[in-house]
Amino acid sequence: MDAKEFSAHIGYEFKKLQLCEAALTHPSAARHTGARPFERLEFIGDRALGLAVSHLLFNAFEDHNEGFLAHRVATLCSKKQLLKIGQHWQVKKYLYAIGLQTDSANAIADTVEAVLGAIYLDAGFNAVLNVVERFWATDIMTTSNDMDSKSRLQFLLQGKGYPAPSYKIVDKEGPDHSPTYVVEASAIGKKALGTSTTKKFAEQNAAALLLDQIDESKL
Repeated sequence: MDAKEFSAHIGYEFKKLQLCEAALTHPSAARHTGARPFERLEFIGDRALGLAVSHLLFNAFEDHNEGFLAHRVATLCSKKQLLKIGQHWQVKKYLYAIGLQTDSANAIADTVEAVLGAIYLDAGFNAVLNVVERFWATDIMTTSNDMDSKSRLQFLLQGKGYPAPSYKIVDKEGPDHSPTYVVEASAIGKKALGTSTTKKFAEQNAAALLLDQIDESKL
């Protein structure tokens, strides 16, 4: 187990490295190290993850109801999702356990929650939110075909560490009772124009066109 290397690997620098060490010490090995109980970190990490995902979804899906949001939270906090993140983090390489397969699905998923719990205790909710936004953003963006273009664009960019896109009305055509809006969406040096009879849908159209310009693999 190398907590410092793991910390660098996930892009979060712990102020108290012992918290990271505790999160990477499975209960099977904790009695040999005196580390802070793994299960307590897992418990608070589970709650912090749920709140962070809920926060991100609440802001992304402004027009969707509680049932829609609850379903997405369940998906994005599931063991399957945690296993995916844990594999990306290479948890099995860093997890210290005795008499346990460190690549087991349960061990990896539990460790991801414990790490998030450690981050929460180390620096608070905003630190957890930043980590979740970076590593869950693509899955939040693709978790449903119902996500609108503006939300998909924002999560794509912020998930890669870029600022959120900006929108501005550059033209308004037609009579006052039936105008057509032209909105410019811009991000990472690219721009696209969208038109519609409402500002909201003009922004969506501009975002969709901007998404078409962006090659995600090159971000």
